[in-house]
Amino acid sequence: MTGRRISAVLRAGALALAAWSCATAGTGEKGRLVPTLVARAQLDAAYSPRRLALLVGVDRFEDAAWKQLRFPEKDAEDLAAVLRDPARGAFDEVEVLKGGPSREELRAALQRLADRNRDERDTVLLYLSSHGTLARDARGERRGWLVARDTRVRDVAGSALPMDELKSDFDHLR
Repeated sequence: MTGRRISAVLRAGALALAAWSCATAGTGEKGRLVPTLVARAQLDAAYSPRRLALLVGVDRFEDAAWKQLRFPEKDAEDLAAVLRDPARGAFDEVEVLKGGPSREELRAALQRLADRNRDERDTVLLYLSSHGTLARDARGERRGWLVARDTRVRDVAGSALPMDELKSDFDHLR
């Protein structure tokens, strides 16, 4: 059964379940089914796909070897305003990471995004603005890295976020 078909079946089941609930009708009896009024629009809204965004702008760095950037945080905030605007983006949830997030703060935000993404029909936008760099990992392979606030130039592999890890996390979203 495809993901869309499973979602349709679950939605239909939720509608049927919401239409009848196990309760008493004030008679003191247990276990009787009584009708419950749940508007179809409420159910559709609860099970409709959502639009989620995580916007990250890293413009400050603890290691002075990284040049400070002027606009990543502002760009993320400006994009958030467009995405939140019902006439333009109409996104349901927009999270902006400000203050130059660390590598662990970035990972935590990505996990929150994954937790909120519950349906394969959701639209998910990930915007990252920071320095990027190439460096060798522990095996000596050259990889791309996203520079976080706490990334050290002398230890990129140990302190930056690997781009292939970001891609993998994004690919695993529903």
